[in-house]
Amino acid sequence: MTPVKIDQEFRAAVGALYCRAEQALKDRGAPLGLYAHKKQPEAPTCVIVDAEVDGSRALGEYLAARGLRVWTAHSGEEALRGIQRVQPALVLADLMPVGIGEGSLLASIRKLSPRSRIVILTGWVPSHINSIIQWYQVDACCLKPVSVEALQQVVGKTLNAPSL
Repeated sequence: MTPVKIDQEFRAAVGALYCRAEQALKDRGAPLGLYAHKKQPEAPTCVIVDAEVDGSRALGEYLAARGLRVWTAHSGEEALRGIQRVQPALVLADLMPVGIGEGSLLASIRKLSPRSRIVILTGWVPSHINSIIQWYQVDACCLKPVSVEALQQVVGKTLNAPSL
């Protein structure tokens, strides 16, 4: 797998959207940590699990603009509550989310939502990454920083939706 990255221009382009979306959610009394970027009932649902708030929100806005229903969670516990509730088609998960180890998170995802496809987003590659991928039936692994184009391709292939 070739390492790719989300560039600063992309993050800056969606920066204003973070503030507006977060304020609108707060105004509606939405719980912090689990955000519905765009509600599209017939669209596949994606849960993004990453402690990096800005990056996960930027990615969420980007995927929502391409037709996915996107939720972000900034800790493993928040993610598991959301995954159990929404039964996502896709989970984009940091390998080391806050509050839970990679094995516990991936095992819990498989238990709570066995049909969810899993893509790992990680800034580090443990020596046992191949075992993790096989054991938890991970669909893909992307090394951070990842470019928008590369992630779009991975998500499209994983969901069998090349038009994403």
